[in-house]
Amino acid sequence: MPIRWFVAILYAAVILIGFVVIAERQPVSEGLVALRAIEAGEMMRDIAPGNGARYAKRKIAAGEILKPSDFVALPIVAAPEATFVTAVAVDRALVDAGDLNGGKLAQLCAGAVTETVPVQSVLCGPAGSTCIAFAAVPVDKVSSLGDALKDKTVKARLLRANSPC
Repeated sequence: MPIRWFVAILYAAVILIGFVVIAERQPVSEGLVALRAIEAGEMMRDIAPGNGARYAKRKIAAGEILKPSDFVALPIVAAPEATFVTAVAVDRALVDAGDLNGGKLAQLCAGAVTETVPVQSVLCGPAGSTCIAFAAVPVDKVSSLGDALKDKTVKARLLRANSPC
Protein backbone atom coordinates (compact mmCIF):
# COMPACT_ATOMS: atom_id res chain seq x y z
CA MET A 1 0.00 0.00 0.00
CA PRO A 2 2.73 2.64 0.72
CA ILE A 3 4.13 2.23 -2.84
CA ARG A 4 0.72 3.04 -4.36
CA TRP A 5 0.53 6.26 -2.33
CA PHE A 6 4.08 7.18 -3.27
CA VAL A 7 3.32 6.64 -7.00
CA ALA A 8 0.06 8.61 -6.75
CA ILE A 9 1.79 11.56 -5.01
CA LEU A 10 4.69 11.44 -7.50
CA TYR A 11 2.24 11.36 -10.43
CA ALA A 12 0.31 14.37 -9.02
CA ALA A 13 3.57 16.29 -8.46
CA VAL A 14 4.71 15.68 -12.07
CA ILE A 15 1.36 16.91 -13.42
CA LEU A 16 1.48 20.01 -11.18
CA ILE A 17 5.05 20.82 -12.26
CA GLY A 18 4.00 20.36 -15.91
CA PHE A 19 1.12 22.84 -15.51
CA VAL A 20 3.45 25.38 -13.86
CA VAL A 21 6.01 25.07 -16.68
CA ILE A 22 3.34 25.46 -19.38
CA ALA A 23 1.76 28.45 -17.60
CA GLU A 24 5.11 30.25 -17.27
CA ARG A 25 5.82 29.86 -20.99
CA GLN A 26 2.57 31.59 -22.00
CA PRO A 27 2.99 35.32 -22.71
CA VAL A 28 1.10 37.49 -20.29
CA SER A 29 -0.46 40.61 -21.73
CA GLU A 30 -2.78 43.03 -20.08
CA GLY A 31 -4.70 44.51 -22.99
CA LEU A 32 -4.12 44.88 -26.70
CA VAL A 33 -0.77 44.17 -28.33
CA ALA A 34 0.47 45.91 -31.50
CA LEU A 35 0.64 43.34 -34.29
CA ARG A 36 2.71 45.72 -36.42
CA ALA A 37 4.73 48.88 -35.87
CA ILE A 38 2.60 52.01 -35.46
CA GLU A 39 3.99 55.38 -36.52
CA ALA A 40 3.56 58.54 -34.44
CA GLY A 41 0.50 60.41 -35.69
CA GLU A 42 -1.02 57.31 -37.27
CA MET A 43 -4.79 57.13 -36.98
CA MET A 44 -6.20 54.00 -35.37
CA ARG A 45 -9.93 53.36 -35.37
CA ASP A 46 -11.88 51.54 -32.71
CA ILE A 47 -8.95 50.40 -30.56
CA ALA A 48 -11.46 50.37 -27.72
CA PRO A 49 -15.27 50.36 -27.89
CA GLY A 50 -16.70 53.86 -28.20
CA ASN A 51 -13.34 55.60 -28.60
CA GLY A 52 -13.66 56.37 -32.32
CA ALA A 53 -10.46 57.50 -34.05
CA ARG A 54 -7.33 57.79 -31.91
CA TYR A 55 -3.87 59.01 -32.91
CA ALA A 56 -0.59 57.49 -31.76
CA LYS A 57 1.45 59.96 -29.67
CA ARG A 58 4.69 58.06 -30.31
CA LYS A 59 6.11 55.28 -32.43
CA ILE A 60 5.01 51.89 -31.08
CA ALA A 61 6.98 48.74 -31.89
CA ALA A 62 5.34 45.50 -33.02
CA GLY A 63 4.56 43.28 -30.03
CA GLU A 64 4.40 46.20 -27.58
CA ILE A 65 1.39 46.42 -25.27
CA LEU A 66 -0.92 49.31 -26.20
CA LYS A 67 -1.75 51.68 -23.36
CA PRO A 68 -4.50 54.31 -23.40
CA SER A 69 -1.85 56.96 -22.66
CA ASP A 70 -0.20 56.17 -26.04
CA PHE A 71 -3.17 57.66 -27.93
CA VAL A 72 -4.93 61.03 -28.10
CA ALA A 73 -8.23 62.14 -29.64
CA LEU A 74 -6.70 64.80 -31.91
CA PRO A 75 -3.67 64.32 -34.16
CA ILE A 76 -0.29 65.61 -33.12
CA VAL A 77 1.33 67.55 -35.95
CA ALA A 78 5.03 68.31 -35.76
CA ALA A 79 6.98 70.22 -38.40
CA PRO A 80 10.31 68.53 -39.10
CA GLU A 81 13.22 70.89 -39.69
CA ALA A 82 13.16 72.81 -43.00
CA THR A 83 9.55 71.88 -43.74
CA PHE A 84 6.22 73.64 -43.90
CA VAL A 85 3.20 71.66 -42.68
CA THR A 86 0.09 72.09 -44.80
CA ALA A 87 -3.40 70.61 -44.65
CA VAL A 88 -4.83 69.00 -47.79
CA ALA A 89 -8.27 67.43 -48.27
CA VAL A 90 -7.98 63.76 -49.20
CA ASP A 91 -10.39 61.13 -50.41
CA ARG A 92 -11.64 59.07 -47.48
CA ALA A 93 -11.30 55.88 -49.56
CA LEU A 94 -7.49 56.33 -49.55
CA VAL A 95 -7.51 56.65 -45.78
CA ASP A 96 -9.88 53.70 -45.27
CA ALA A 97 -7.70 51.55 -47.55
CA GLY A 98 -4.64 52.41 -45.43
CA ASP A 99 -2.86 54.18 -48.31
CA LEU A 100 -2.71 57.52 -46.47
CA ASN A 101 -1.99 57.74 -42.77
CA GLY A 102 0.52 59.23 -40.36
CA GLY A 103 4.08 58.11 -41.12
CA LYS A 104 3.40 57.21 -44.77
CA LEU A 105 4.66 58.94 -47.89
CA ALA A 106 2.20 60.53 -50.31
CA GLN A 107 2.32 62.25 -53.68
CA LEU A 108 1.35 65.95 -53.40
CA CYS A 109 -0.06 67.15 -56.72
CA ALA A 110 -0.77 70.79 -57.54
CA GLY A 111 -0.98 71.31 -61.27
CA ALA A 112 2.50 70.74 -62.72
CA VAL A 113 4.09 70.66 -59.25
CA THR A 114 4.47 67.20 -57.76
CA GLU A 115 6.37 66.27 -54.64
CA THR A 116 6.64 63.16 -52.48
CA VAL A 117 5.93 64.27 -48.91
CA PRO A 118 5.60 62.52 -45.53
CA VAL A 119 2.10 62.57 -44.04
CA GLN A 120 2.17 63.76 -40.44
CA SER A 121 -1.36 62.75 -39.55
CA VAL A 122 -4.87 62.39 -41.00
CA LEU A 123 -8.03 63.80 -39.44
CA CYS A 124 -11.39 62.32 -40.50
CA GLY A 125 -14.89 63.38 -39.53
CA PRO A 126 -17.95 61.15 -39.36
CA ALA A 127 -18.38 58.35 -41.92
CA GLY A 128 -18.82 59.57 -45.46
CA SER A 129 -17.01 62.88 -44.95
CA THR A 130 -13.71 63.94 -46.47
CA CYS A 131 -10.50 63.70 -44.51
CA ILE A 132 -7.72 66.23 -44.00
CA ALA A 133 -4.11 65.14 -44.19
CA PHE A 134 -1.27 67.14 -42.68
CA ALA A 135 1.81 66.87 -44.90
CA ALA A 136 5.32 68.25 -44.44
CA VAL A 137 6.40 70.12 -47.58
CA PRO A 138 10.11 70.96 -47.93
CA VAL A 139 10.64 74.71 -47.54
CA ASP A 140 12.35 74.99 -50.93
CA LYS A 141 9.18 73.63 -52.64
CA VAL A 142 6.68 75.97 -50.91
CA SER A 143 7.19 78.81 -53.40
CA SER A 144 6.56 76.64 -56.48
CA LEU A 145 3.55 75.06 -54.77
CA GLY A 146 2.14 78.51 -53.93
CA ASP A 147 2.68 79.70 -57.50
CA ALA A 148 0.84 76.64 -58.86
CA LEU A 149 -2.10 77.21 -56.48
CA LYS A 150 -2.54 80.86 -57.56
CA ASP A 151 -4.46 79.48 -60.53
CA LYS A 152 -8.02 79.07 -59.20
CA THR A 153 -8.57 75.95 -61.35
CA VAL A 154 -5.67 74.06 -59.73
CA LYS A 155 -6.43 72.12 -56.57
CA ALA A 156 -3.85 70.50 -54.33
CA ARG A 157 -4.44 66.81 -53.67
CA LEU A 158 -2.65 63.95 -52.01
CA LEU A 159 -2.42 60.51 -53.59
CA ARG A 160 -0.70 57.35 -52.45
CA ALA A 161 3.08 57.42 -52.99
CA ASN A 162 4.29 56.65 -56.53
CA SER A 163 0.86 57.44 -58.01
CA PRO A 164 0.80 59.53 -61.16
CA CYS A 165 -0.78 62.96 -60.72
